[in-house]
Amino acid sequence: MQFCRCCANWVLSRGKVPMSPSADLDLDLLGLTPPEVSTTVWWVTDRERLSGHRAVARVLRELSGVWGIAGRVIAVPPLSWLGNHLYRWVANNRTRFHFKACGQSSNDVNGGSPTSKAISGPQTSPIDDS
Repeated sequence: MQFCRCCANWVLSRGKVPMSPSADLDLDLLGLTPPEVSTTVWWVTDRERLSGHRAVARVLRELSGVWGIAGRVIAVPPLSWLGNHLYRWVANNRTRFHFKACGQSSNDVNGGSPTSKAISGPQTSPIDDS
């Protein structure tokens, strides 16, 4: 969970991207199930429903500058072909990543209406608790 919280706080420190922990969302309204949000990050809007590496790319596209460009680049082949494998590897090894300080508490991750944009992570943490 700490890795996921740090990732969410990193995004928030670089731009206004609406996101919410899955515990704060009406999963039925978003068309998601607890098992889905317990393993993967989601980007859900009225027009988009993206998970995993595609959701990460979409979040990056919301940021300005080099991160927005990176989000566009990693969403197209051949980099997109590797995205799922890299995302799964990071998700499966997230406990190996150690952060001495995230700079913000988990309470800093909020905002975003569940009917508009929402980044949903499993259980009670932002973005991705998997």
